[in-house]
Amino acid sequence: MKSEHKREIIQLWWVAEQCFELAEQTKKNLKKKDLQTTVQQLADNCQQISDIKGTNEQLKLLNAHLASCAVRLGSIDERLGHNLSKRRRLYRELEKKCCLLKQKDVRNNLDKIVHFLLRHNVAHEEYHSKKPAHKTLQDTFMKLKIQKLYDSMNQIRDKMEKELKSKSILQL
Repeated sequence: MKSEHKREIIQLWWVAEQCFELAEQTKKNLKKKDLQTTVQQLADNCQQISDIKGTNEQLKLLNAHLASCAVRLGSIDERLGHNLSKRRRLYRELEKKCCLLKQKDVRNNLDKIVHFLLRHNVAHEEYHSKKPAHKTLQDTFMKLKIQKLYDSMNQIRDKMEKELKSKSILQL
């Protein structure tokens, strides 16, 4: 791996960790029942700036911190490339399934691709694509409960840290 890519990955990792720590802190301000809100419900509850207060504000902040983390984790997977990142390869394969992609396929792989789903949700307008696979990915994402989103991001984070250490990118 080029030293420049290694440096970028280290910096991206550091920022991802900071974002996830902010998500952890924000989550502590929420009740368990609030974390059962789906991404779609949160979007529907926040139609106007004035709607984003109280619990909605904390949920939006949690989602924003997770999204910031997801952008960095997705970028790390891109820097690693198809040969080193099975997650990126899997996400691309799911995107290519077109009409054959089922929500069950997405749910079964959340612990590997949720950062790509979250990043895609942030970077693109809702339902921007006429590709059936993108609609399935988006629909599955919008049905996620905030707790599941958080847990899946945490799983990916843990796995990536172990991988980056095993590749001697991060120090043990």
